[in-house]
Amino acid sequence: MVLTPITQVMTTNKIPDTDREKEEKKDSIDIYCGGNLFDTSNLTRNRLLQKAIEGESKGRYKLVLPQDLEGESMEAGQSRGHQIRDNDILALLKCKGMLMNCDGTELDSGTVVEQMYAKMADMPMVQLRTDFRAAGDNPDVNFNLMAAYYPRSEVVDVNAMEAYQKAYKSGAKDPIAAQYQAIAQKVVGGFDKAFSAPPVIPEEDKAAVYRNIINITNFTPDAKKHAEEILSEKLGHDINQKADYSKFPEQPAPSLASTKQEGKKQTAQAAV
Repeated sequence: MVLTPITQVMTTNKIPDTDREKEEKKDSIDIYCGGNLFDTSNLTRNRLLQKAIEGESKGRYKLVLPQDLEGESMEAGQSRGHQIRDNDILALLKCKGMLMNCDGTELDSGTVVEQMYAKMADMPMVQLRTDFRAAGDNPDVNFNLMAAYYPRSEVVDVNAMEAYQKAYKSGAKDPIAAQYQAIAQKVVGGFDKAFSAPPVIPEEDKAAVYRNIINITNFTPDAKKHAEEILSEKLGHDINQKADYSKFPEQPAPSLASTKQEGKKQTAQAAV
């Protein structure tokens, strides 16, 4: 039996990376995939998006799927639910960007929490909506306006039915694959734009911001340690070390004489 591309995606066995693949991974950007993972349609969608985006970006953007992290090692004596939450947040913080699934008549609440963590950490984001149904109360975006308008975030709105019908009527051998390729093209463009936007958190403030993220999360002991390691690596130094502000010199305070001189100058200009 000849396998279709979709079946191949779902049944391909993982093989060891070649040296070339390892080198490509080194230069790739990990993107956390935030969205539903509660049924086969969700799980399949996430996997197909992963393959399409990695293919379209030639491996530049690699999606990290929370569904692949389920069942990872658990910390003795801690709530399973607490640890699942911590594992997802850690996976998000380890990435450099986030893809947010904005489908549905209401946004998934857990995904919105992940979005807020991504924005607190100033991570570039693409908010993807493929649902053609009207939602939200705002003409600018087709989802809840409280999840919109954040810096370094790009909204990609693709009518999935239109994309599918276009591929199907064009005689595409695999309309689903063609549909996902069309979506991936726009997502990759969105990430290119989001990553080109300048950071909004000054370099000298990052350590304090990262410490606050850890403090408000109430990680389990092991997870807190992992979070400190992840964010220290992003900073380039120990997050608990006192920051060296010599790289960010403050402007010298103006002298009394210069202040008086500036005041006279402004008075003279006002009198003209």
